[in-house]
Amino acid sequence: MPAPQGPTYRPHPITTPEFGASWGTLPMEKSVTVAMTGITSTDAYKQVAASRLSFHVVEVINNEVICAGMDPSNMLCLLHCRVEPTGNLTFTVKTSQQATLSDMETRLLPSLAGGASAPQ
Repeated sequence: MPAPQGPTYRPHPITTPEFGASWGTLPMEKSVTVAMTGITSTDAYKQVAASRLSFHVVEVINNEVICAGMDPSNMLCLLHCRVEPTGNLTFTVKTSQQATLSDMETRLLPSLAGGASAPQ
């Protein structure tokens, strides 16, 4: 299933050290939990991150996946996702753009569950 209609993101291949260095420089942060049946492993989430979110998977560490993408205004957006065996995906989004943060929270991430999300 493709990403929902709206602004387009694109993968941004970076290394884990680059991800870590960038994480601390991005001033805007939001946590969002999405309940998604069928995504109970990091392997399943990695496919969704690439195909639906258009983000580059940087690394998988246990049940956590870090990803990087460029927003429509060509600014960096980082995702940290904790994949629970119950199908809950807990995201932390880091960016420098309020519009990107809002779009991720209200459109892109909730689209994974057909619109259901629970901001934290």
